[in-house]
Amino acid sequence: ENNLYYATHGDFPNYNLNSGRTSALKSDLSSRRWKNHTVKTGVEAKYNRVQNLGLTGPNLEAGGLPGQSRSEFVNYNPDGSAYVQDRWEYEGLVLNAGVRYDIFSPGLQVSDLDLRSGKRYKQQASPRLGIAYPISDKDVLSFHYGWTYQTPSRNVVFQNRGVNSSVNTRGNPDLEPETNISYQAGMQHLFSRDVSGQFTVFFKDIYGLLRVRQESDEFGNLVNVWSNGDYASARGFEATINKSFSHKFSAEIDYSYQIATGVASDPTSALNFFNGGTLYLPISEQPLAWDQRTTLSLQAVVRDPGKWGFRMLWGYGSGFPFTPTFRNDRKPDPILDNSRYLPSTSRLTIDGDKFYKLWGQSVTVYFDARNVLNASTIGGLVQTSFPNNNLDRAGGSDYLIYYTETGRAGGAYLQDVNGDNQLDWVPVHDPRVFQEGRAVRMGVNITF
Repeated sequence: ENNLYYATHGDFPNYNLNSGRTSALKSDLSSRRWKNHTVKTGVEAKYNRVQNLGLTGPNLEAGGLPGQSRSEFVNYNPDGSAYVQDRWEYEGLVLNAGVRYDIFSPGLQVSDLDLRSGKRYKQQASPRLGIAYPISDKDVLSFHYGWTYQTPSRNVVFQNRGVNSSVNTRGNPDLEPETNISYQAGMQHLFSRDVSGQFTVFFKDIYGLLRVRQESDEFGNLVNVWSNGDYASARGFEATINKSFSHKFSAEIDYSYQIATGVASDPTSALNFFNGGTLYLPISEQPLAWDQRTTLSLQAVVRDPGKWGFRMLWGYGSGFPFTPTFRNDRKPDPILDNSRYLPSTSRLTIDGDKFYKLWGQSVTVYFDARNVLNASTIGGLVQTSFPNNNLDRAGGSDYLIYYTETGRAGGAYLQDVNGDNQLDWVPVHDPRVFQEGRAVRMGVNITF
């Protein structure tokens, strides 16, 4: 009864109802007609129906309809792709070369006036090239170069374009797809019959990331609109040692190090500057929100095929970056964006199964134990101020200011609790900040 985080009957400030349906037609063809060549080609056509209703403040009304702000749309749009590739093998050399063609349209429901570029169909040809060459009976060098194409999510394309919409950022059906260009070089080595290793270096450029800018609508008012423009990159290396399954046992160790930087993690960064929210507009790349520098995973499987087995997976990750925030800091310095890092994370998972035959039926008894060590891991440092009305009165996000000042997560608000005219932090222990603790599940599976 007294739990602020138990939401009922529209208390929660956000409501979303989404549905989608896709009709697809796909065909692929593979041929080895030419000596040493394997040629593949294919085509795919899709027709999508996307429906969305998004409300903030669902107990309030705007324009006689539920929701303090409201986005509602139903849209139909096609997209498609085609590819051709060839795998050539010659005296140990393997060459994979191909190209993929993608096309996307926001649909005929979008008028030409909303397509300022004049292009109703967004399209891209993406080349791919891969080479592998053995330099000894135990070593192989490889190289890969390729483009990938990613259409924007439907809500940033279509949201807030109806007459009754009132969402802060307007969708843009003229958005271009995001393009990734990646380079990768690696070396594989066979240590023994069952043990192999691989070392890989990689670099990735990401173009066309989303940002928010202002433009005039049909009535001459300045509105926030999604657009392309931000850039990011990632580079690093990976090392893997793998023992293939033999003698009822297999194992794998993976280590990776990467640096992920870009113009901004927050698509509204440039808009905040133009609105006077920051001191200046950054002109150099900064660590991104997903810039996790180091990861390490250990996996082992012990199994007697057809009888029993269990698996152990342990993962370690260095902390993700966050932006330190201070009390009443009206114009933050962009140099502080993602300049500090959260604590590292560790997670142990153990699962297993045993097979039986009962009355001629296959029965499996299994268990799945996640976060076995019950590690306390920060999932989202900043949460909405709902449902505590005392929050966010310190000139920013109280959760972030509290963590910056004390190093403690879980959220707090400022209040003079002892009458000394000094504001003190009152922790709220918000469960949304942390990931799930230890969870153990057991079950039985019967196959008829």
